[in-house]
Amino acid sequence: MVWLVYQAIYGVSFISIFRTMAGQHLAGDRPYLPWLFLHLNDVFMFIGWPLALLAGTAMIRTWRQARRQSTLSLGALLVGATALTLLVTDVSGILRGESGRVLLFLSPFVLLSAASACEARNSMTEHHPGWLLTAAQGAIVWVMIAFLPVNLSGVSQPPIASPPVQNPPNVSLPSGAVFGGVFRLNAFSGLVETRSDIPGRLQPTLVLWLDWQSSGQARVPYYLALIPVAPNQDAAVQATLKQPFDGQFPATCWRPGSGLIRDRVEVPLFEGGGAGDWWVSLSLVNGDTGEKLRVVATDGNGDDQVGLGPFPAP
Repeated sequence: MVWLVYQAIYGVSFISIFRTMAGQHLAGDRPYLPWLFLHLNDVFMFIGWPLALLAGTAMIRTWRQARRQSTLSLGALLVGATALTLLVTDVSGILRGESGRVLLFLSPFVLLSAASACEARNSMTEHHPGWLLTAAQGAIVWVMIAFLPVNLSGVSQPPIASPPVQNPPNVSLPSGAVFGGVFRLNAFSGLVETRSDIPGRLQPTLVLWLDWQSSGQARVPYYLALIPVAPNQDAAVQATLKQPFDGQFPATCWRPGSGLIRDRVEVPLFEGGGAGDWWVSLSLVNGDTGEKLRVVATDGNGDDQVGLGPFPAP
């Protein structure tokens, strides 16, 4: 049921995950057999070897009970499921490192298995050291708090400042347009270049520099939507969508203390636009909803886009 819910939300099935895992099965750079024991030792070191040994006695008792009886108690099923999960996870070869921390979520079940072994012994001796198990449970909670936070997960910290961008080769033009009351476009500049994208064909491209300043912080990584307008007033059929800085410094990272935020964007143009000056329509668009930020120009007029130009063609 959990996998079906996960597949419905993210579109990734258990079979796809299993195939990816199977493709890398036993592909680690370490010997297989020694690590069968080292992984379990790592787990039991985190949980505590005394509890692990108690849980082991419960597993042996469960095995004997299964051989004598056709039905098992709920506690016996819990012990068996915990032992089988640990065994299958270890033998499968999917563990790579930090097994004790990764499998620490199984510690409550190992603790309950140890409690099952104590309960069976106490039923014969009529002695119930419940405070020992309570203390062990508390110790495990502290271990989980100390070691479960993920370190070195590969998710980098958001950058403090924008990546460096080559300065524009021509004079910047003032703008002053404010998007969403937060992002101010102080100035812009552009250069039309003609490049050869494939042999025998020339592709005109507008290289655009945008000088931003932020007075707040957005919760949505807005896209730059750019529609070039040719000298003959023909506009591109489809807008060019770009993440600022190619996603390295999205709008959610723009803060008041970021200072000058200079971005460089390349906008492909189309042929047959005639001779003269190119313009471009700039909007900030929510990629999920398609909603555009409101733009207020220096004269106080509002719109959902601002025109930038002119950019003379070579």
